[in-house]
Amino acid sequence: MKKILLSALFFCITLLGFAQSRSALIHLKSGEVKEFDVANIDSITFTDAVTYDKQLTATQSLGIYYGGGQYLVELSDQPISSNGLPTQAGQVIVRFIAFGVDDADSRNAKLPSGRYTPATTFAPGTLYNSSSSLQAMVCTGLDSVGAPLGYTIPFDKTAVANVEYKSDGTYAIDFKGQCSSKLDGAAFQNIHVTYDGAISFDNQDPKSYELLDKDVVMVPTGSAIGYSNVAGSYGDYSCTFYNTPLDDEKFVKEYIEYVSAMIDRFKVLGELISKDDDVVTPERINTALAYYYQVSMALNSEYQRCKIEYLKEKLSFQSWEDEIFEKAKKAILYENEQNSKTTKPSVKEYETRSRNDNRQEYDTRQMQLNVCESKMQFILRMMDTVKTYDNILVSLANNMRQEMRSLSIESRMNSHK
Repeated sequence: MKKILLSALFFCITLLGFAQSRSALIHLKSGEVKEFDVANIDSITFTDAVTYDKQLTATQSLGIYYGGGQYLVELSDQPISSNGLPTQAGQVIVRFIAFGVDDADSRNAKLPSGRYTPATTFAPGTLYNSSSSLQAMVCTGLDSVGAPLGYTIPFDKTAVANVEYKSDGTYAIDFKGQCSSKLDGAAFQNIHVTYDGAISFDNQDPKSYELLDKDVVMVPTGSAIGYSNVAGSYGDYSCTFYNTPLDDEKFVKEYIEYVSAMIDRFKVLGELISKDDDVVTPERINTALAYYYQVSMALNSEYQRCKIEYLKEKLSFQSWEDEIFEKAKKAILYENEQNSKTTKPSVKEYETRSRNDNRQEYDTRQMQLNVCESKMQFILRMMDTVKTYDNILVSLANNMRQEMRSLSIESRMNSHK
């Protein structure tokens, strides 16, 4: 009956349009009549009403700005950890990645007002459509070390976020997410979240790393001082001060310390399924998957930072190398002229002279450049490892879901025997 009435309504409106009528009248059961201007109607679509079996009034938020107009937003009614994870049993966190225009002031990034819908592009107005970035995290409990356990609900059917950035610097966000089917044991399938409050976006925009907003005091722990005699008329002194510690073999400790720090920072992704009890549970796998996007974006951000640091160091090294090459060239030509030598020196001779005249500083600068490049390559290898690890987790999660469904079917069959 409902479909017949809807079809009749659509037919009537169509007739009104052909009759050059300018309005459509809809008669409600209450007796109220609603009038719509037909000229403003492009199309009419009837869909099944959506039931949101979870209503969440969020009071807590977490935001990260990755640059390029990419904003991570997490909303919950309970405190969110600094890693973007639940802190209490029963807690629900809704996470989405929204793309807007690139914010020129990334230190004070603001998510633009507008309507955001799922897509796999990076165009403004997009909610990035990925199971790890468009989801709800449901915490079922905490393990012995306080790490959250639980599962995720992907909004793989559809989602929409209506965002209003208000004049007082706060946000009004209305988010609706739908999962294509209710997962076994899940607390809900569809969720409606509202949030009214401030969001402070942690700045992880690589472009902002070179900016300094205050004076920096550097206490040198070493120096490299060079001297060269240019054209025999004056002495040229160059001084480099650094605070990078060297071991007995003059190898930079910084790189080893950096590698250790990065391993400590991101090993949590693997430790989730390496507990003392050696038990791999669905909750731990889902929690690891929830970690994946955060770790992946943090690694990408760190890679961009290392790349900028490397390119900057490389440019500085090349500029300095060109400078000492010219000085060495002038010195050799002057010496040849004084000694009445007619043989033209080779480029190799200039390069060797420039390095020998600045040996200590040359070695220090080359070492710093190598460390920067090694950091960048190390992060790239970590990114590849994490991506491979995520594929393994996805396969394990799918296998466990299939096993749980099989057990559920077997249990129902046994109950009817």
